[in-house]
Amino acid sequence: YCPDPLRFSAIGAISARYRSASLEILASLQGQLIRETVKSGEGAKPVNSLSPSLSAAWKLPLGFTLRASAHQGFRVPSFNDLYCQRSGNVSLNPEKALEFNIGALWSRSGERLSLSARVDCYHNRVKDKIVAIPTLFIWKMRNAGLVIINGADLASALSWLPAAGSVLDDGLSYSFISALDRSNPEAKNYGHQIPYTPRHSANANLGIDTPYVALSYSLCAVSERYSLAQNSEASRIPGYLDHSLTLSREFSFGSTRLRLAFEALNLSNYNYELIRDYPMAGRHYRINFKITY
Repeated sequence: YCPDPLRFSAIGAISARYRSASLEILASLQGQLIRETVKSGEGAKPVNSLSPSLSAAWKLPLGFTLRASAHQGFRVPSFNDLYCQRSGNVSLNPEKALEFNIGALWSRSGERLSLSARVDCYHNRVKDKIVAIPTLFIWKMRNAGLVIINGADLASALSWLPAAGSVLDDGLSYSFISALDRSNPEAKNYGHQIPYTPRHSANANLGIDTPYVALSYSLCAVSERYSLAQNSEASRIPGYLDHSLTLSREFSFGSTRLRLAFEALNLSNYNYELIRDYPMAGRHYRINFKITY
């Protein structure tokens, strides 16, 4: 069964920018008109929206840059959200967000060493956030009336040339996100973290590239999450660590390049769950071939 939806979108924008040696300010206003038709059944509601945004970046001495932004976001439900059999919901409202961000960036580059670090803190108020909630046998799309999101992202990167033709790359990142449902003060899930959203997540990557072979290691860490709107022990999904190792070599044949890679995935052999009751594979291996011509 498919209602054969057809979407007509008209999108327009106007923007202005001020730029000097140390300061850049950008303002914009975007408008959308969206209409949908279906051959059978009920179609989605018409959409009219205006989305203003304002951002600024200020360059300081010693490689520092301060930045800030305010943006009114807008996301229309996808066809899968609306019309997918059983899980779709044609009554979905577009997701609207008021987003504020402030952050700093630092970078220094030398002949053989480059370093960078950034931090961003944000506050978002999302109305009618589109989320998927599992029911007894299937998932169902719905709107969460109001979600307050506060978070921070930290990241650093290092690139070092220890010898001619060799590069060592290192990257670290960490994210904290508090995404709380503030829709109904009388509901049992009021003030609870929305489903499948971890409060803490981190990534680490270390790689060395030589003229003969490239070796890289990656680590992904995710804290506990909840499968239901109410954060009870019964809906808790444990956190996990995922380690992976990749060994690769590239060969050239004239203008054609062949890249061979061997991957060892989930080295800790832990059957963690991204989705409740659907455990991921344990330790496994993969060989990749890539030809560029």
